[in-house]
Parts: sequence; structure tokens; C-alpha cells
Amino acid sequence: MKRSENLPPIWSVALGFSLGPGVAAALFAVASPLYAGLPDLADRIVRTAVAVAWVVYPVAVTIGLPLYFVLRKRARPTALNCAVAGGFVAALPWLLLSIITPDEASTGDVVTVHNHLRTTAGWLELLQFVGGISILGAVAGLVFWCAVSLGRLATAKSAKGRLLPRASVRKVAVCS
Repeated sequence: MKRSENLPPIWSVALGFSLGPGVAAALFAVASPLYAGLPDLADRIVRTAVAVAWVVYPVAVTIGLPLYFVLRKRARPTALNCAVAGGFVAALPWLLLSIITPDEASTGDVVTVHNHLRTTAGWLELLQFVGGISILGAVAGLVFWCAVSLGRLATAKSAKGRLLPRASVRKVAVCS
């Protein structure tokens, strides 16, 4: 089976799935470094990024990769599409986990869950957390888009060097 000319090269998709989650993990680590008794900030950031990577890479593989295979022939990999897909992939596990609520919960003196029901403060807290995670996922999606665009650009440049009809080269143009 011949790979369609409209699909990006496999190496660029692999690069996007390798770099995107790593960038999101690093940004999360910079924004919220864990303490774990370490006095050095750089060490805390590195260890936090490694700990977060243990979560984001499996999520990218189990949710992001199937989503890519579903969407690859239905939608072009534009920056907006990749950012939305990345935000969805990052937010989905947390939204599913939010279905499970404790009997009682609070943040500081503010009650967020009462009798297994979220309060207004609880919904706002969940929205803030999942929104932040979704933004990191959108950044990972943009990194994925950059990798895919790089692959399409490399394919287009190599196609221009060959003796192909002009229409074939246009089909491989970089996504917009």
C-alpha cells in the first residue's frame, strides 16, 4: 500500500510525538517544580520534568496516537487543529478522573466537594486545573505541528529536486 502524498513523513510524526510531550513536561516542571527535599531549583525542575514525563508520554501514546490515526485523513495538520487535538489529549484523562469525587474536599478553607458533589468553587478549581493542563497540551500540539511541517517541507524540497510533474510538487506543499 502506497503512502498518500498528503500525509506527512513517518519520521516527522515520530519526532512530533517525541518532542511534544517532552516540551509540555518541561514547561509544567518550570511552572510547578516539586520540592521533594531538594534545595537546588534546577535539580527540582529536572526531576519534576522526569516525573511528569512518566505521565504525559503514556497519555500521548494511548490517546494521542489513536487520535492521530483517526484524524490524519479527515483533517489537515494545521497549527489550530494540532493545538486543539493536543489540548484535548492532555485534558481528557483529567476530565475522566474528575468523575470520581471524594465525600468531602476543600482547598484551604473553601469547600470544593460536599456529599460527593462539587461546589461552585470545586468546579472553578477543576476548570482552572484542566484549563492549564489543556494549554500545555496545546503547546505540545504546536510542537507536533512544527515537526510535521518540517517533514512536509523536507518532502517538498526533495520532490522539487526530482523530475516530477509540477502538480505532484504542489500536493506536497507545507500545510498552512
